[in-house]
Amino acid sequence: MLCLAGVIVLAFYEGPNLKSISHHRPFLHGSNNKHGPHSKLEVIIGTSIVTLYTVTLSLWIILQVPILKEYPSKLLFGTMCTCFSLVQSFFVALIVERDFNKWKLHFDDTLIAVLYAGILVSGLALYLQVWVVEKKGPVFSAIWQPLSLLITLTCSSFFLGENIKLGSVLGGLLMVGGLYSVLWGKQRENVEKKLSTEEEIKCEELNLIYGGNYILCKDALNGGMPTSIFVFYRLFFANLVFVPFALVFGRKNAPTLSWKIAVKIFFLALFGSTFSLNIFVIGVKYSSSTVTSAISNAVPVVTFTFAVLLR
Repeated sequence: MLCLAGVIVLAFYEGPNLKSISHHRPFLHGSNNKHGPHSKLEVIIGTSIVTLYTVTLSLWIILQVPILKEYPSKLLFGTMCTCFSLVQSFFVALIVERDFNKWKLHFDDTLIAVLYAGILVSGLALYLQVWVVEKKGPVFSAIWQPLSLLITLTCSSFFLGENIKLGSVLGGLLMVGGLYSVLWGKQRENVEKKLSTEEEIKCEELNLIYGGNYILCKDALNGGMPTSIFVFYRLFFANLVFVPFALVFGRKNAPTLSWKIAVKIFFLALFGSTFSLNIFVIGVKYSSSTVTSAISNAVPVVTFTFAVLLR
């Protein structure tokens, strides 16, 4: 209920601007959207799309568990997901954007955004996510989720010059409240053990990476980069780095990959990476980095709900 209330507040209530941390914008595009400021309808649409993204991402996390039991190589599993998604996203981008001038990358903060999203988010963060899910299940990686919201709130004002709205803060607090109410309930039930120090560090790293992604993604989209092309280049750079790494270090003692498992990973990538990433980027485009980060706190809550329903 708290998460639902948070989404409603984020979508329908902006409130007054809070005092900005900095009026200097280190990034080239900042909050200067080439298409002008978002209308109220766009904000509602963007918030709704990001909410849909949390549902698809939660299902993706749940669906990883049975496949990882059949194919426990985390490195090769994550690499195959990004490989399949790269091919799928290429055709999506080709259909959506026929103007090849918009496919060109320039040496600016847009290039930094796709490199960061590809190497750190679709590469390293995916591996960390899979590692935590395998060790502790799909819910408890969320313990440090509010860390990404705190980073996004601070950095969106400093780097992008975004106005932090009272509604974003209130909605974010409600989302965090919903998250920790679920975690508190899980702890009381003793369903899973407390995270170890190593697992806590990996959860912290995961959410630090996500916090930076919200900022850089929003900056690139403000510069006019098409959403489908952003997703394609994100996956392209992820594969460029991690496919050779996986072939060198992941093939040792790797389990046999059957056609059945390969097909499962293909459709998991189609749903969890290709579809989810595209709607995530569209949601970021029409909302703000702060709203996106706040709503992402609902991912573990939705994941827990699906986990209970699908037992």
